[in-house]
Amino acid sequence: METPAAPPLAASGEGPQPRMNVRVRRARPYDLPGLLRVQQQFPLNLPYTHPERARPVRAAIGGILSLSRARRRVFVARNEHRLVGYALVREGSLDQRWELESIGSQTGIFDPDPVWEELLRFGIVAAGLQGVRRLYARVPTGSPVLGAMRRIGFFPYASEQIYASPNLQPQPMAPSVRPQVPADLWGIHQLYTAVVPKQVQYAEALSSECWSVGSSRQPAGIRRRGWVLETSEGIVAYGRVVSTTDAHVVRLIVDPAHREVARDVMTTIMASLANRAGLNVFCELHGYESELGDMLRQLGFEAYLEQDLHVKYTVVPSRVAAIQQAAFADLSSEPVASRVPTFLQELPPERNPESAL
Repeated sequence: METPAAPPLAASGEGPQPRMNVRVRRARPYDLPGLLRVQQQFPLNLPYTHPERARPVRAAIGGILSLSRARRRVFVARNEHRLVGYALVREGSLDQRWELESIGSQTGIFDPDPVWEELLRFGIVAAGLQGVRRLYARVPTGSPVLGAMRRIGFFPYASEQIYASPNLQPQPMAPSVRPQVPADLWGIHQLYTAVVPKQVQYAEALSSECWSVGSSRQPAGIRRRGWVLETSEGIVAYGRVVSTTDAHVVRLIVDPAHREVARDVMTTIMASLANRAGLNVFCELHGYESELGDMLRQLGFEAYLEQDLHVKYTVVPSRVAAIQQAAFADLSSEPVASRVPTFLQELPPERNPESAL
């Protein structure tokens, strides 16, 4: 699939401006030199993707060779003479979702925003044609790509603070915290639905199966482990670790009525990671659980990154009037719900949320 030439893109600045046309498509072998020359590269899936692995060349080679089912796709934008931008997406471990890992441009005197918008439009169409319902992107606060993403229809559903501990301090394991077992899936999901705001749940669209730590569908090189703290009320605290070759990433979910047990879960996780020294440990806290930041700082973590979690839907609910026929004039004329493809639907600026949870 290849987009037709987009309308000419203008350079920034005043007065007469040079123009160029761009085409967007999947990366091909002769795009590799151009990808190597891209200077502006912005990782967007931190801390799950190391900045070095967010570079597009290795992903493009994997897609071109097709030695195995490629989970990463590189889209490129070219003008008449050279490559001027790229977007790298990864197929998520969960069904029907893609994650934007990085985006970049090499536009010279031209404004990169129109190039990024064309790349994102192409990615939305490609995702929709493959049955993908949601595209996700973690965008650092103040990122240059934020404006293009908002204009193309990505919107933030939660803010996120990332904490990092480059030198993990030994901690004792809490006896009340135990490793996750398969029977815990329902209880963990019940905790999630009770604690996480509804608008975040709708955006994340997680089922109880997503909390499985032994799923065979997870990408190679990624390991998931979980710990729970259970009382007579059920599971009141949960900690999950996603380990890659580069880092460990922790997500905590704690019942607000039992915030004091968050430290026990975190120290147990830290103790379990003690035998894997040398890797950075990150912990993600969404805006609605920011009070746990004090506990993390007491354990030696430091604020590392602030970002917003964005989602773009490739299909949205729509309402259309029911067709009435003369022979059935008594049928209700109330609108009925349907779902229609909206690959290129853009949210007007005034309707985009300007603040996240």
